[in-house]
Amino acid sequence: MRNLFLSVCCFLVSVSLFAQPARQEVMRAMELANDYFIRKYPDPGKPTFVKKERPSNLWTRGVYFEGLAALTEVERLLGGEKYNQYYQYIHAWGAAHGWQPRNGVTTRDADDYCCSQTYLDMYMMPQPEGIPAARQKSWDFVVPTKQCLDNLIAAEDTPWIAGGQTKSTGSDGDWTWIDAIQMGLPVFSKMARLCYMNGDKAAARYTEKGWDMYETSREDIGGGLYNAKDGLWWRDKDFVPPYTEPNGEDCYWSRGNGGVYAALVRAMDAMLVGKSAQPPYYMEPLGEKKWANIGVDEHFKEYRKDYLAMTKALLKCQREDLFWNVSLHDENNYGGKELSGTALFIYGMAWGVRHGYLSESKYLPVIYQTWETMVKECLHDNGFLGYVQGTGKEPKDSQPVTYDKENDKYLPADDSVVLHEDLGIMFAPITASYGHSFTSETNEDTKRQLLGWGALTNNIHAWTYAFSSAQNLIFMNTFEIMQDNYRFLIENGTTSLYDQTNGAQGVPDTGWASAQFYVQSKLMWNINLNMEELLDDFFDNYFGPVSETMRKIFNEERLWTSHIYKDLGASGRIYDGLLEEKYWTYSYLERALMQFEKAYEDIEVYRESDKERYEQLYDRITLESIQFRYILISLYGTHYTDAELLDMKHAFKADAERLGLRFYVENIPLEDLWKRWMIAE
Repeated sequence: MRNLFLSVCCFLVSVSLFAQPARQEVMRAMELANDYFIRKYPDPGKPTFVKKERPSNLWTRGVYFEGLAALTEVERLLGGEKYNQYYQYIHAWGAAHGWQPRNGVTTRDADDYCCSQTYLDMYMMPQPEGIPAARQKSWDFVVPTKQCLDNLIAAEDTPWIAGGQTKSTGSDGDWTWIDAIQMGLPVFSKMARLCYMNGDKAAARYTEKGWDMYETSREDIGGGLYNAKDGLWWRDKDFVPPYTEPNGEDCYWSRGNGGVYAALVRAMDAMLVGKSAQPPYYMEPLGEKKWANIGVDEHFKEYRKDYLAMTKALLKCQREDLFWNVSLHDENNYGGKELSGTALFIYGMAWGVRHGYLSESKYLPVIYQTWETMVKECLHDNGFLGYVQGTGKEPKDSQPVTYDKENDKYLPADDSVVLHEDLGIMFAPITASYGHSFTSETNEDTKRQLLGWGALTNNIHAWTYAFSSAQNLIFMNTFEIMQDNYRFLIENGTTSLYDQTNGAQGVPDTGWASAQFYVQSKLMWNINLNMEELLDDFFDNYFGPVSETMRKIFNEERLWTSHIYKDLGASGRIYDGLLEEKYWTYSYLERALMQFEKAYEDIEVYRESDKERYEQLYDRITLESIQFRYILISLYGTHYTDAELLDMKHAFKADAERLGLRFYVENIPLEDLWKRWMIAE
């Protein structure tokens, strides 16, 4: 939800009656926040990873792209230089998913078709230069969504089964949680508008279905999730009384209500656009009666009634610091600042002022002052948005979310949030990028998590990673970030550290793991030691007469892997492997293996004079050659004859077994690799 902040900005730009805040400053804030996101996720179609891999058209990204679509249209209207960039970023995202809802056109989960809001907006946007095919007014953007909604409309008597549980006996009851209203309702309104504008006389079916689902959530789910008395919504049936907050009040979750508020705005906005209208969608309304033939007249008035009741209720709940609390009726329940709910409420109010449904004199000061506060308190200089509650469904989830921007410091939500003296925190950032330091923009989330926990305790045990779970045999270069990461951990409440390497997987020290062990052990005792001097000491003592050659191979691979992370887009995450041709050239691998041959030549003098020393050095050299040979065989086998390749595989197998290697991927034994290579005995 964090990037609905962008939508707030878009609506503020369009209000022209007042000079404050300055339009250019609003645009700067929008672009700053959005550009941070694009830098962090340069490939919009790439799956996300939150506890598990998820496609990037899931609801969280869908909400972000709703805001980006609005920003993109503002850029176009103002002649902004970023219009093409933003449009193409959205286009790349939609195209990567074939303009499909997540889980296809048969889904009934609103989380899945949230993305369709942006697909429908894309249909209406003028096409800039640089798009590969002429797609303006193309149904490519909307056909899968139309199929999905048509399937859902036809599913009246078909139960929706998810996780082995029946969700409803008819699709009207699918929105059992209020977030779903934000995900789904605007899709139906936008589709009705689009179909009507293209001459579909049956467009009313989408308006009617959206209303039926909204009304069912409002009146029937859990006895009705909307409390007309308070003008607010319970999140789902589990939060309907007798459930209460600590102060005895009903639980009205800020962001859940913000989702409904935004849904009403986006649905009504679609209904206010006449047949001949073009974007922006927030142009002067042409009158509801033009839409009477698709049911807008009736349903628009109901949506507006709820919208106005919510607005009145929300204004009463705003805190003195101009934020809304995560628990709207209990300011003492996690009473820190929170951006996402606040942004959604201001978004909705700005729309109401623009269309004449809310008083300018009463609401514009609220909008402008809250906007200025959000920018001052929540928008970092690099575009990162602070004070954002993580995903969840109630006030307590992902708390605390407190951050002192002025002093660049996280704080406890309140004085009652104290970690018991007998408890500590296990901080294991398994999804972090280990190709970049924890203090880099790439790892902003990891940094923020540690700073948040550090506000509560100085008893943090860190578990970090210095190996690739996806390829145990390949070097994962953490030398460039190791010292910075250790120092960052020490400075922010970490009292003990376990930095996991290959050896923990039952694998001997391949991929320079012995060097990692040595440097890790020294830096954990004294973070201020010189790493290059430590490496010199290791290579001199470990490789002896071939130290210079092996250090050269190592240094070149450090440079090469740094290039992979910084320039070629490797994630640096332990579950993302590096076994791809784009990361390794044939010439580099051949050159490295030639240097290994030189190392073997340099120890020949020991073959007869000191056999034990010779065998020791031979094995140490061979162990480091394993990764290069594995990559070469796996990626460039076609460079060799069948006989040559078979000999290379058997030699690799013999060395790996002699050296005691066990796994080539985490928990996947080498025996499986021999089968793949067809050399199993």
